[in-house]
Amino acid sequence: MNAYLDIYMDRISSEAVYRTAPTPWGPWSAQQHMFTGAATTTLWDYACFAHSEYQQNNGLTQYVTYYHTGDGQTAPGPGHLCR
Repeated sequence: MNAYLDIYMDRISSEAVYRTAPTPWGPWSAQQHMFTGAATTTLWDYACFAHSEYQQNNGLTQYVTYYHTGDGQTAPGPGHLCR
């Protein structure tokens, strides 16, 4: 990948997004959609987190979890990033 990766939930939504940059201070790319969290009847999902300990393919595959407000469980993201 040869880039830094920032993964987070978009503001006040259940949309997981990411940005990349060549250095930790940027410049950062435009935000890209990664996945939408499970439907909830409460507020929105949050705390999207990439688990570097599970990365594969030299960082091209990242596994992500997030906090789901509907049932209070940490859920795996339904997809992964690659290339």
